[in-house]
Amino acid sequence: SVKSIREQTYKDWECIVVDDGSTDNTEEVVRALAEKDPRVRYFKKENAGQARARNLGIRNSRGRYIALTDDDDTFLPTYLEVAVKTFESLPENVTHLCSDFIVRDYHRHETYVAVEVEPFWRCAVGGSWFFKREVFFKDNLFFDETTRGFEDIDLNIRFHFAGKKAHLMSEPLHVYYMSIGSGNYSASKNYNRQLNDFTHFFEKYEDMYRKLGNEAWAWICRFGGIVNLQAGRMSEGRKFLFDAVRAKPRILDFIYITISFSGYTLFMIFDALKIRIMRLVRIYFLNRL
Repeated sequence: SVKSIREQTYKDWECIVVDDGSTDNTEEVVRALAEKDPRVRYFKKENAGQARARNLGIRNSRGRYIALTDDDDTFLPTYLEVAVKTFESLPENVTHLCSDFIVRDYHRHETYVAVEVEPFWRCAVGGSWFFKREVFFKDNLFFDETTRGFEDIDLNIRFHFAGKKAHLMSEPLHVYYMSIGSGNYSASKNYNRQLNDFTHFFEKYEDMYRKLGNEAWAWICRFGGIVNLQAGRMSEGRKFLFDAVRAKPRILDFIYITISFSGYTLFMIFDALKIRIMRLVRIYFLNRL
């Protein structure tokens, strides 16, 4: 990740590395790099989650703009240059940008992912987002450090209600690496933690999703259904999925509900198979459009 930043065509940058309690040789490697390149700065803290690590980096930043990335992801060489030029061409009320990105899996297959900025209630602020630094400080819009696992979408929701405007850069500028076992959730196979994180997020935003209408309510209930089923809470998962069906039914909802009655093992086999099929469709079909 740091290597991709040092290779940017735009050279006026600083790279803040926040070590969130690593147990490997991260500190040694980054400090050695910082001695050679003063634009690289290193901060170490006890492990307390991604939100707190990001906030530490943001608060210690010194530039006009902020880009986020994880240690195993990379920026394409023109990312910073394109983002800065885009901001300079836009009205002042645009506070953050996002770009399409590429997912590269452990077989080095690449999938082009087109990003959406609407609807706001399902958009996660991730590694392809680029911010004006002042937006965090003016309205105290930092990542919620009580939220784990859903801190990206939580921030985007709060940005929306604070009137912040996003702009889409419709070209891939960021590469997200998908390791073995990873999916759309950073906790990977830790389904109980994922369930706890979802429960916290749902308690915080349940009323909002209900008020936004059937599409939004169906989406969050569908999400909750899958999370509960993956954690082995079959009855609770079906309740969420039935709510999704009542709001806005999909064929896949009925399939999930039906298979859940066959038990946890069969459901997990089906879920893994569905994920693999969807990846193959993206790799071998969508990338060729």
